[in-house]
Amino acid sequence: GGDIYDVMDDNGWHYAYPPTLAIVLIPLADPPPGVEASWVLPFYVSSIIWFLANVVFLAWGVDALARALEPATVYRSGRWWAVRLLPLLACVVPVVSTATKGQVNLFLLAL
Repeated sequence: GGDIYDVMDDNGWHYAYPPTLAIVLIPLADPPPGVEASWVLPFYVSSIIWFLANVVFLAWGVDALARALEPATVYRSGRWWAVRLLPLLACVVPVVSTATKGQVNLFLLAL
């Protein structure tokens, strides 16, 4: 019943996304301290699910970018791999940062 933008996590970070995303991600949410929620998944299970989802989002987003850059590249050629791996390697620091903080940037990339 409170304002979702006032709640802070254990790191002192505030929620900064649209309320619709908070509703969609409720099954993966870790409740704030002092809130009883026996129906939620354990934190480690939510973390694994979100990490694996981020891997899928990253692969999907990188592949979509590569297909936009080189739509006629033959699979398994050096060029096919280059248009997928070079952008990923160029962005490895932000990708790792967003994945370790559990952010939604890779989800937005896939969209």
